[in-house]
This record gives sequence, structure tokens and C-alpha cells, in this order.
Amino acid sequence: MARPAVGEMGGGPSARRAAQYADQAGTAGHMLTHLWPGTDPKAAHESAAETFRRPIHVATPGLVTTVGPGAAHPRRG
Repeated sequence: MARPAVGEMGGGPSARRAAQYADQAGTAGHMLTHLWPGTDPKAAHESAAETFRRPIHVATPGLVTTVGPGAAHPRRG
């Protein structure tokens, strides 16, 4: 089975589309999760940054974060 191109996730939104949804919702930041296996996290971040101008984070194994008003930036656990 061929792997989807960067920014495409089987059946789910691409990094760019997810960022567009976050932008439309007026979120203060955006975290990319559930990347397709083999997706370059940097490429996903760059794709999302094309439409989202606020902080973007890419979830990685071991990441611990708090969400909500006044939450700190994600950190390694």
C-alpha cells in the first residue's frame, strides 16, 4: 500500500486542513497529533504554518502538556 503524500492522512484532515479549522475557530495555538506513520513532523508543521499564524506544536512520544486558559507550552515528560 502506498503511503499518502505529506499533509495527507488516510481519511483524516491534513496538517494544513487541521490548521485551517483551528484558525477558523480562533484558537490561540494548535497541536498536530496522529500524524501518518513516516510523516516528517517538520514538514507537517510547515504545512500547517501556511495557514495558521499562531503557535503550532507537533505531538511526539513522551510529550506532556496542559490545555486551557493560561496553560504552559508543551514539555517533554
